[in-house]
Amino acid sequence: MKNIEEIQKIKTGILHLFIKHTSASLTINEDADPTVRTDFESHFNQLVPENQSYYKHTFEGPDD
Repeated sequence: MKNIEEIQKIKTGILHLFIKHTSASLTINEDADPTVRTDFESHFNQLVPENQSYYKHTFEGPDD
């Protein structure tokens, strides 16, 4: 958001963010602890491991 000049001066408000992709997601986390991102990645790597043989939707190739 720091690249959008108009937003830099806003202190309080509501942001409506529209992500135009079926597999996109957004998380909002505090930024005090740098291990939060590591925890998220570790959790989802266990919950939804990549390239499993039981995945049927592979037409578009592996996830990026």
